[in-house]
Amino acid sequence: MKKLSSELENIGLDEKESRVYAALLELGSSTALAIARHTGVKRPTVYYCIDVLKKKGLVYEEMLGLKKRFAPAHPDQFDAIIDDQKRKFASLLPRLTALYHLRGDSSLIKYFEGVQGAIGMHELTLKELQSGDPYYVIAHNPNWDNLAPGWIDDFVTRRAKRKLDTRILYPDSAFARRAKETAAAYNQKVKIVTSMPTESVVVICPQRYVTHGFESPIRGVSIENKSIVETQLGIFRMLWDALPEN
Repeated sequence: MKKLSSELENIGLDEKESRVYAALLELGSSTALAIARHTGVKRPTVYYCIDVLKKKGLVYEEMLGLKKRFAPAHPDQFDAIIDDQKRKFASLLPRLTALYHLRGDSSLIKYFEGVQGAIGMHELTLKELQSGDPYYVIAHNPNWDNLAPGWIDDFVTRRAKRKLDTRILYPDSAFARRAKETAAAYNQKVKIVTSMPTESVVVICPQRYVTHGFESPIRGVSIENKSIVETQLGIFRMLWDALPEN
């Protein structure tokens, strides 16, 4: 029962609630005294735990003659508890996110490595963006199909649904020209430059400035500093405006 109780603690019950519910699963319909003897939890605490578990829909009462007994609800009730926790977290997330972004002029530099490290940084960046936010990219012909087959197509599709102000600069190539032809379908704008002195990718958005290469071992950096990010956004806009529409 000890192992089961520990596992129940991982899904929303405290230590004593877990012991009481696990005991009921083993004993079936029982009195508070029987539960207390089985668990070693004091009887007043058993009653308290039962009240909490009843509110969560995990325990119900039975009357056998004049005796009150308690029985466990089916464990699939945890689905409802977890769904409720998700709803509560979803309502709380905007406030947490607002606090996260109220860090003022604080600076943070993050280093990441490997394909999964780079993908994780791109996914984090996309997750934090709101509709209309700038998402500016300077990229050599990306090599994602070899590094993570299927990921980039899925990412670009999800990015399009966010309705961002996505602008991409590519060096001239067959890939870049195809990207420009299909840009509208992915809610993005593409401009082509004759050459580019790097084979890395740069992503600039309100939260951070991210850059990494594609050669193994992949290494990159994310700079989260308001002044630096705003400067880079401004430089990109000036560069963009200075380029022809091709």
